[in-house]
Amino acid sequence: MKRFTFLLAAVLVPLCAMAKNDDNSGWHFPVGLTYASGAKDVTDAVLGDLTASTSTQIPVGLSFSPYRQFSNGLGVGVDVGPFVLVHVEVTRMGSYSGSSTSTSSGVLMPVGLYGRYDFVRDGDVSPYVRGGIRKLFVGGDDVFQEGSAGLYGNVGVEFSHKRAVRFGFEAGFDTTTVKILGFNSRDSYHQTKVTEVKPYSFTFSIYASF
Repeated sequence: MKRFTFLLAAVLVPLCAMAKNDDNSGWHFPVGLTYASGAKDVTDAVLGDLTASTSTQIPVGLSFSPYRQFSNGLGVGVDVGPFVLVHVEVTRMGSYSGSSTSTSSGVLMPVGLYGRYDFVRDGDVSPYVRGGIRKLFVGGDDVFQEGSAGLYGNVGVEFSHKRAVRFGFEAGFDTTTVKILGFNSRDSYHQTKVTEVKPYSFTFSIYASF
């Protein structure tokens, strides 16, 4: 992963340095909503083998991807998000004390560095590709053990490309994984089952860029 980071920087930095500014060059700030295909896999992994429980996940999260664009179509930027929230409620029936309920909640937040290339610099509609590396950060009530670093890539189309406010959509893939501490039916009072899933294996985004 470190070698890929250095390679990405070694290729992009000289090319961007040679580019001159034009009307479309400069900083752009895409903000949008991203669907994460693996959100349900996350809650399923938290539940583990249990059946008498409920779960909630929010598979659409806010994403922010500012980047610096240059006249040769290249750009470099950072990614924050999309955030994925999960909540699991487990209800157990005891022999003497009746039912008891426990809850687990967590959040996923990827942060990445990417390179970008726009194919049509002077048109109102421009297809583009972007990709790089990112790290998956986790938080919550002991739901997630750790997130990994991985590669990701996106293809998209941007409209109103020559205007101050642009609109677009994109689809992508992500190789980052998260280790989840889930419930095992043999020990339903403690989270003992570790599962690794890809919460962002496929993503789809709509956004506005300022």
